[in-house]
Amino acid sequence: MLHVLSGLEGSYVRYSETFDPKNIAHLLKGPDYLINMHLNPTLKDIIKRLMVYGKIYFALRSFSEIHSTLDEGQIIHDLCNEISSILKDYEYFLYFEVEQEFKNNSDFSITYLEQMLSMRVAPEFNHLYEIITEINRENERRSDRTNMANMRFQSIMKSLKEDYYTGTLDGVTSDSRRSNSVKGGLALRIIQNRLDRYKGDMSSFTFLSKLLTAVSKSYVRMLNCWLELGIIDDPADEFLIHQNTTTNTEYSRSADFWADKFTIRDEGQVTQLEPLEVQKKIILTGKYLNVLDECGIDVHSFDGFQNQIVTLQDADLYERIDEAYMRANKLILKLLFQGYHLREFLESLNKYFLITDNHQFDVFLGHATFELRKDSRNLSLSKLTKQYNICFFSDTAPSGDSPTAVTNQLVNHLVTLRLSDSTLVKELAIILNTQTTDSDEVFSSTNINSLKNLLNATLEANKATPENRSNGTKVEEYSLNKLYLELEIPFPLNLIITRSQIFEYQLMFRNLLLLRYVEKSLNISWKEIGYQKYWTYRFNDSVLRTWVKRCRHLHFRMSDFVKMFSSYINFYVINENWKNVEFMFKKLDQGENVELEMLFITIKSFLSTILGDSLSAKMKLIEITHQLFVIVLLYHDFLMSLRMSLVLLDEDLFSEMQTKLPPNATFDPQKNIVRIAKLSDMLQKYEKRFDVKLREFMEAIRYYGEIDTPALLTLFDMLATAVNIDL
Repeated sequence: MLHVLSGLEGSYVRYSETFDPKNIAHLLKGPDYLINMHLNPTLKDIIKRLMVYGKIYFALRSFSEIHSTLDEGQIIHDLCNEISSILKDYEYFLYFEVEQEFKNNSDFSITYLEQMLSMRVAPEFNHLYEIITEINRENERRSDRTNMANMRFQSIMKSLKEDYYTGTLDGVTSDSRRSNSVKGGLALRIIQNRLDRYKGDMSSFTFLSKLLTAVSKSYVRMLNCWLELGIIDDPADEFLIHQNTTTNTEYSRSADFWADKFTIRDEGQVTQLEPLEVQKKIILTGKYLNVLDECGIDVHSFDGFQNQIVTLQDADLYERIDEAYMRANKLILKLLFQGYHLREFLESLNKYFLITDNHQFDVFLGHATFELRKDSRNLSLSKLTKQYNICFFSDTAPSGDSPTAVTNQLVNHLVTLRLSDSTLVKELAIILNTQTTDSDEVFSSTNINSLKNLLNATLEANKATPENRSNGTKVEEYSLNKLYLELEIPFPLNLIITRSQIFEYQLMFRNLLLLRYVEKSLNISWKEIGYQKYWTYRFNDSVLRTWVKRCRHLHFRMSDFVKMFSSYINFYVINENWKNVEFMFKKLDQGENVELEMLFITIKSFLSTILGDSLSAKMKLIEITHQLFVIVLLYHDFLMSLRMSLVLLDEDLFSEMQTKLPPNATFDPQKNIVRIAKLSDMLQKYEKRFDVKLREFMEAIRYYGEIDTPALLTLFDMLATAVNIDL
């Protein structure tokens, strides 16, 4: 039995004939034994219980020998070391205590041996054997390619569900890859699961706790290294966080790369680090430190966080993670606000994209009105860019070393005028009409093929989505409908102000460009009909005088609508929502703890809110608003084209201006009757179109204001008090 307890064969107890010492699976499982059939039945019962120790010893020794290389990872290597240490204690017990008793104690018996083993060895052996058996079983499962493919699919679906239901994509990206063998967190999780099952057994709980602490030392070291320096010292790919790399220097500073540079390993998460908020803090801590390092700042020069994690079972584990997170958060905020002037950069973006500097933009519109009316195919973009640069980047712009001056100069070099392939309305229609795949259908997919078919069906449906049809007016062809600002945000600001946010800025700019152009046009036509002699002349025909008054009245109503709409956008949408961002800045100025993630969410919310509140999130509102502006611009063009007609309609004015008229121009009272009738008919059509569309507009904003966008009710109330329309 001493031979058997050493994992060998004895005289009366032999290996089973099915045991193959060359088969790794047999070695890891341990041999089954056969007992000589002639032994006493009572003795056989005891031997059956004893030979289990030999089987376990053999399996543990085989496991430690086969998996002790660092190729298996540091965690498994440490587990093998712990197993080897326990086996050495067992061997000492067997060879020095049991064998000495056997040789020197005449009363020593197999029954007594069983009692000694049961008290000294059984609990630890049983726990270790169950742990390695679970590891072996999982390794065998992962060696099957079919199983691995299914596991990868299930992992992807799990990641999708977590990201969909929790919104963790803002700060955490899941890594759904599957390891081909058990290592790292997978091994620790197997030990933890067993530890959880034996919480009521003090002896087992103590042993398993010590085992977990010993085996997880390298994992804790990696965690501390990540939290303090942002370094992943993980050659075997075992740690909670995986780092993706690239050899492309330019791409290494792109927001897309940094979004997925560090990912949370989906499998093998230790129990303590499973909560999503904990994972987010862990990954953001190291990510912030890596940003500092990428900016050339030596992270080693900063004081480390005082209370490093000792074990995964520390009572204050989460407090220490929080401490590390707040330390990194403070450092990254200092970098962004003091080193890269994030606040001033955002204010500069507001200036250029949200047109908060009215004077400079009005000057630009004054110079560029003619160009902006051109068809985009005939537009000279270089000429327009030159006019834009003169207005915004002139010597009158702030200069010096102040943060505002520095950021303005930076944006000067970054911003460029571009022409889109589509008008704003068409582009928004494409975005809003794009079909998405139903989440319930996605999560009910049973394999990769069913998921692929579902996604392909959605892609095909989007290809077949009809384009938004325009009204076909000349206003639709104006290049201002396709003009936008392009801006490449430099690193590390591009990690806070992402491409999606710049796209929202661009959409707002295109909205505001059209709005300001309409305002500018109305100002020009008001000067025309209010101050030009052709319009202020006291015509002899009372019908014509009444017609002029009606023209001015409609113009006043249009101007009133546009002014209120502009006031709503600028003050009730942009300014009011910007206060939320300024509130975060104020908290920073006062030294309060502000998380960069919350600042990011606030900026993101600011842009999405102003885009929605400015009527750009509902296709019906977009179309009605655009149609109203088209009516206003067409009416402006109509008014600006009437000088000659007005001269021909009054004999005294005709005589006064005859020298400035073409030689073939004549005053014809009969023709004037037809002309006035046509003008009256045209004006009536504009009045009707504007009234119908304005009523439709107000009904729509009231409806959507009551449904999901309360801010629209403010605009409705403003218009309701000023516009005389029955709803």
